[in-house]
Amino acid sequence: MRCSPVLLTLSIVLAATAAASVYAQPLAGDPSGVAPPPTADPFPASRVVPIADSAGIGSTVTALAQCGVGYLWIGTPSGLARYDGVAARIYRRSESLVDDRITALFVDSQNVLWVGTASGLLRFDPESDAFSGGLDGFTVTAIAEDSRGALWIGTTDSGVIAYQPESGYAVRIGYDPNAPRSILSDSVTAIETDRRGWVWVGTRSRGITRLSASAAFARRVSEDDVFHIRQSASQPGIRSDRITELLVDTAGRLWVGTANRGYGPWPPDDAAESGGWVDTGGRSVSAFLVDAHGDVLAASGERIDRVLAGEPGRVARSHGHPTVTALLIDRSGTVWIGSETAGVGRLVPPLPGVQTVLAGSGGAWGSDSPTVWSFAEERDATIVVATDRHGLFRFDPDAGTTAAVGALAETPIYGVSVDGDGTLWLARGEHGAVAVDRDGRVQTQLVQTIVGPGLPAEAVFSVAAVDGLVVLGTTSGVILYDRDSARYRFAAAAGADGFVVTTLARSDRRVWVGTDSGSVGLIDLSGESGLDDRFAVGWYDVSDLRVDRIVQPVWSIAERADASLLLAARDGGVIAFERPGRDAAAGDHVSAVRVGGDPPAYGVVDTVDGYWVLTPNDLRFYRYPSGRTEPDEREGERRAAPALRLTRADGLPEGVFAAGALFAASDGSIYVGGTRGAARIDPAVLSGSQWAIDALVPPLAISQIEVDGGNVSAVVAALDLVAPEQTRVEVLLDGYDDQWVAAASGARVTYQDLPAGAYRLHARAVSRNGVVGPAQLVVEFESPRRRRTAAIVGLVVFWTLVTTVAIQIGLTRPADSRRT
Repeated sequence: MRCSPVLLTLSIVLAATAAASVYAQPLAGDPSGVAPPPTADPFPASRVVPIADSAGIGSTVTALAQCGVGYLWIGTPSGLARYDGVAARIYRRSESLVDDRITALFVDSQNVLWVGTASGLLRFDPESDAFSGGLDGFTVTAIAEDSRGALWIGTTDSGVIAYQPESGYAVRIGYDPNAPRSILSDSVTAIETDRRGWVWVGTRSRGITRLSASAAFARRVSEDDVFHIRQSASQPGIRSDRITELLVDTAGRLWVGTANRGYGPWPPDDAAESGGWVDTGGRSVSAFLVDAHGDVLAASGERIDRVLAGEPGRVARSHGHPTVTALLIDRSGTVWIGSETAGVGRLVPPLPGVQTVLAGSGGAWGSDSPTVWSFAEERDATIVVATDRHGLFRFDPDAGTTAAVGALAETPIYGVSVDGDGTLWLARGEHGAVAVDRDGRVQTQLVQTIVGPGLPAEAVFSVAAVDGLVVLGTTSGVILYDRDSARYRFAAAAGADGFVVTTLARSDRRVWVGTDSGSVGLIDLSGESGLDDRFAVGWYDVSDLRVDRIVQPVWSIAERADASLLLAARDGGVIAFERPGRDAAAGDHVSAVRVGGDPPAYGVVDTVDGYWVLTPNDLRFYRYPSGRTEPDEREGERRAAPALRLTRADGLPEGVFAAGALFAASDGSIYVGGTRGAARIDPAVLSGSQWAIDALVPPLAISQIEVDGGNVSAVVAALDLVAPEQTRVEVLLDGYDDQWVAAASGARVTYQDLPAGAYRLHARAVSRNGVVGPAQLVVEFESPRRRRTAAIVGLVVFWTLVTTVAIQIGLTRPADSRRT
């Protein structure tokens, strides 16, 4: 049940370390570190990342706003959604909304959320988690606030309502054909205010009226208090009287959006071509906003333009998105887009340090995207990229350019290795293996033949070359090829049980072999001469290691500086184990620890500072706590959280990541491949970017508090709208918990059967690196059972006192007072 004020004394206060109100969080760039600074440029090569359908928001959005707490509010034709970065709380007519049809949202200077509906105006009360009536009887189209705190409400057919929330005083300003100082129409589509005290009213078909806010409120309007702006060819006017949007930018300039003639500034800019107006091709302007740099974002149809500050008419960049209905920039600088058909999404600019190596679908590829399977590094630090349908490519990290190699444009290539003399060895699946020079000219072909000394395998999917000795990972086992003698030898045959080589990893003159059965082999090529004595083979059955899950197949292997191995397995995540020394028996192992989390791992590479893990959904970096450590659980590797996490939204290739397509170059760069191209990650740039400042902690909110008997519950959310997985929530109940308890952000925290007593429920947000947020929220409450107990005890004490007094009176009464 919802808590009763009789049973619950509730106060939400900030701890002594925080001076601000719960509902007034610091803005972007505040030194408290609550939110990161705005992005430098929200548009270059941006993509839109939608809110998941599981949030239940729906596909049609009518309005967007962010309240002082930090929630994202989303208006739809069927209710109002409050989004915390993980889930949405949906408010409908059955829960104090007078109408499910949300038409406008506005947060005023006091951080009050105002909701415009098809039946009137409402305000949200965060304490009661409900809406109360402000004004009704009309459909709200727009809401603005003047410098005195008065609201100006546009309606579909009732003109403008000027409303003072504190006093409840309201004035209707409508169209009067006999009064030249009235607004031009009762059908209002847009309202904007400026710091000079003007109210700008846009109408559906009769242009714009500028009103003096103070005069209109006082109903004393003179000729100087009203000014009309209409479409005009002979004087400074606007291109169309069909107004859809208005905006006052940071310089105080008015921007006008129309239904059929584009948008532009008023007065027109004489220095700009066409007065600074932008033609939208007949598309109606549906949303305006100003970003942190003063640039104007204008949405029309399926296009969002960015016009540089101070340069009207110059569209710096456009972005496509289905039928935009609303735009919002939140306090972190993120641009949110509401759509008529695609729900809500955020514009994600390219992350500093993430670079496209090979583009996915679109452009020259059409729908036939290259799938990247493997990488190798040449002696001049260029990167060779192997694809399955488009051959071989070479990427120059200095120039940032990618070019096809030779005549291999149509050749499927699944693995690539660079030999000591610069020869490129390529694994080509059922086409065997081939050696080519830097220009792609074929030098040696290894293919299966019916007769003669051909390749003794049906298909080759991985390759590693070490000074003329070539290790081939095939469907028949591990095969060695000596280029000088042109001889083959099985280093390890598949045998009766059979196995397929899934990966080869070269480390100096050693080649590690991973298989689909979970065993790992070592091909040691440190011998001096001849194919027969130049290698030694040892096998370790990783599938039998003492870990929580079967480790198979092994997709990737990395050897660490301390000689331990990191294995990426589909079914086992990342396993670290210290391999035996040269004198140990095959199959022995010292220790095995699961690290890097539990999800399936497609690839792993080791660096000086830590290791990178490719999962089906993201790329993660796990930093070593203090230099190199053995893979021992005591060092915390097993429990470590990733220091960095990148997703496709950050610029990684779209589609499905390819197993094993993770590579670490000598300059520290990391390469990732998948079904739609490849990307390069520069950790040095990432570490200096705002994305890596993981000490930033988002605002925190406690809502939906309920007390029933000795049970109490509340929803605690860290309002990170962009990357909620980077923050965890912790709670602590005084007198009950002896330490902070982790909770899922946005989930309900419940305590049951609490003993009688007074309690304080603390909540805090903690970054993934353990940095505690600058403010904690505290809920104070008393167990209702204690109140009932106290009442009973009070009654007992009262009657005891009364009885005692009565007895005392009886004992001290004079004897002659008794009746005889």
